[in-house]
Amino acid sequence: PTIGTVKIRGRVASLLEVGTGFHPELTGRENIYLNGSILGLKKIEINRQLDAIIDFSGVERFIDTPLKHYSSGMEMRLAFSVAAHLEPEVLLIDEVLAVGDLEFQNKCIGKMNEISKSQGRTILFVSHNLRAINELCNKVLFLDNGKSIALGSPEVITEQYIRSLNAGSSLREIKNHSGSPIAITQLRSLDGSLNNKNLFSHKEEIGIGITIQNLSWTQNFSIGFGLHKLSRERILRSEYHSSVLPENSRSEFIVWLPATILVPGHFTFNVSLIDNHRQVIDLVTDGLNFSISNVNSEFEGSQVDHGMISCQLKWDTLGEI
Repeated sequence: PTIGTVKIRGRVASLLEVGTGFHPELTGRENIYLNGSILGLKKIEINRQLDAIIDFSGVERFIDTPLKHYSSGMEMRLAFSVAAHLEPEVLLIDEVLAVGDLEFQNKCIGKMNEISKSQGRTILFVSHNLRAINELCNKVLFLDNGKSIALGSPEVITEQYIRSLNAGSSLREIKNHSGSPIAITQLRSLDGSLNNKNLFSHKEEIGIGITIQNLSWTQNFSIGFGLHKLSRERILRSEYHSSVLPENSRSEFIVWLPATILVPGHFTFNVSLIDNHRQVIDLVTDGLNFSISNVNSEFEGSQVDHGMISCQLKWDTLGEI
């Protein structure tokens, strides 16, 4: 945007990019003081929070090491810890948590919950992580190409966002821009009769068609298939080991998801081609989006979180013991 007005009430701290506001030649400890000074804090105020910042970051062993020797994950840990503990009235976070490991991401979400709900401060959280948005936020703004689409509760807006992603086709053509000798050129979602579709009933078998074009590849290879929720949680992975394909040929492989295995919801998948040395030859992320409806299923009208996998488990009773 080149015009408009932003009104800010209170001190703002931001995490827009890993390491912003840090100096690589200074140690972690010195960068804490530097960052606090930029936020307008006095040394005595930083001293009060110093131990808590170092402890939360988990980099205490390296706190007196120059930042240039830190990994991006260590920088993110320290940057988040500084921003969260120096008590800004407004904390602006833009997708940076993707750098950290899962344990630290969960720790950060817990800290942001504490900041916003227990301490009454404001967090502006920009992310594609729908799980984190639903867990953390009480109001969500859906933006598309810089335009405001909708504003409302996390449940309503994330569902609208998912529906917008799922409005696409059940067929996707892919160009081999890299010039790879073997590549994925088409993906489709289909039913048991091999008809293309992207909305299935809970009791339908779902097929994912993967078309591979072989220009000059002369070895065996593997096809990797990873199924995800649209919110990025991995559900399962499967791999097919293929023999050599004829040169200058196109072949379609179909991986089948059994009926009733998935709880109704919105899904996507990644597909990769892997050589005999486990190196990736070609990769397509977020290949297609498809949905499973809860209409006329045991899940219709249910308010219970059924997870992602639907299966009957064996139960035993040992009686009174």
